[in-house]
Parts: sequence; structure tokens; C-alpha cells
Amino acid sequence: MSFILHGPNGADYQNEIEFVEVKWPGRIVLQRVSHPKYQATVTYEDIGGKTKATFRQLFETVGVFEKVKGFVPKANEENFDRLETVLAKNR
Repeated sequence: MSFILHGPNGADYQNEIEFVEVKWPGRIVLQRVSHPKYQATVTYEDIGGKTKATFRQLFETVGVFEKVKGFVPKANEENFDRLETVLAKNR
């Protein structure tokens, strides 16, 4: 799957991912094949009628991790905030 992310600075960033595993309920694993390369694992669990999502990223190398660790946590939080907004509208 290819898509473009639009950054807050107005720049476009080409992205390509491959789904490695989709296991219902509870687990999605994807491989980002554009740079920076990483594998993301998202697990979901029901906790008292609410969904807990755990998101883990494994980067290709320590060097790649060191380059992105300053902005990835904030970017991931922004993505989850957007997801929360979309889910709230569709309840």
C-alpha cells in the first residue's frame, strides 16, 4: 500500500507499507518499506468495554532509531489523536 503523508510544514512524504499479519481480533503487524524502515505491531484488547491499543515499532537499525526518536513519539501521538477524533464521530 502506498500513500502520501502531509507534514505540518507543508511537505509531502511518500510512504509504502506491507501488511505482514492481520489477526482478528487483536493484532496487526505492518512493515514500512520506505525510509525510515520499521516494523510496527499494534495489539488491541478489550478492557471493561474500552479498547486498549499498544503500538510498538522496531526500526531497521539502531542508527535509524537514533535519527527518528526525537520526532516519532510526538508524530505517533498526533496520529492517535486523529484516530480518536474519527472514532468519536463514528460512534
